[in-house]
Amino acid sequence: RIKVVDQNTPWIGGIVGVSSFGFGGSNSHVILDVSISENKTVSSAIPWLIPFSATTANAVECALSTVRDKERIGLLQLIQNTNIPGHRFRGYCIPEVCEMKIEELNSTNVAMETWFVFSGLGSQWDGMGRDLLVFKAFRDVFVKAADTVKLFGIDLLRYIVDSATFNASNILYHAVCTCSIEIALVVLLSSIDITPQQIFGHSVGEFACAYADGCCNIEESVLTTWAIFKGCLDSNLPPGAMASVGLRWDDKKMPWKDNTPACYNAIDNMMVGGSAASIKELVKYLKGAGIFAREINSQGFAFHSDL
Repeated sequence: RIKVVDQNTPWIGGIVGVSSFGFGGSNSHVILDVSISENKTVSSAIPWLIPFSATTANAVECALSTVRDKERIGLLQLIQNTNIPGHRFRGYCIPEVCEMKIEELNSTNVAMETWFVFSGLGSQWDGMGRDLLVFKAFRDVFVKAADTVKLFGIDLLRYIVDSATFNASNILYHAVCTCSIEIALVVLLSSIDITPQQIFGHSVGEFACAYADGCCNIEESVLTTWAIFKGCLDSNLPPGAMASVGLRWDDKKMPWKDNTPACYNAIDNMMVGGSAASIKELVKYLKGAGIFAREINSQGFAFHSDL
């Protein structure tokens, strides 16, 4: 009943033993059986991010183009658990949205630093943080932050799950919720051993940055954010406005007049603050000159400006 396989033979199922004895001293044996598990397509409310690396772009594309079942994803995860030197091509895919991106590294020997960047107001959107509540690490911190400001009549949980509440909320809600989400993200990433080598924050992001740096606890960071923006709302400040413009601080095309630079976002973009009238005039002038300019919704405040 035993037949020596000495030529290509179709496998019709059952258990098969394969032995290998090499002249160099290798001695290995493997037992194969037909897979009885079903390849089930990945189905999740949260998109899966699948990273992969290889020596060629084609190899990365080939591996990522086949990730449609959980067993395949598990195999790729097992392969990529440790860094593999010499893999110049890195890529990722998100199967649920059919997105894939592949890039070639300049060097595989340079250790890349992880930076945490904490943004300020203007980065929030309707439903931000809503899907992250399924993660216990994130949810526990966000609920703790929500309980901290509940005494002041702020319902952060309703803010992120109810679109009507989000759209009707004032700048105090936006600021406190942004800070709380950023802190919860720090804890969530830490729970999967992702910690930063460098951190920096701007505006509201500075309070979450202080938490990440160990200077403040959750309650202190959230309450500081609340106090500052509560003060803005209660103060009789002159009406202001802000705009994003596609110029450098020192660009001679910039007619400053009554406006002041508020934030240097990038080499070709900055935020400008000033009175409502002067900002409208500035945006109109720059657009007429073919320069990017857009007034942002700062709810009547010119943050980080002389106003």
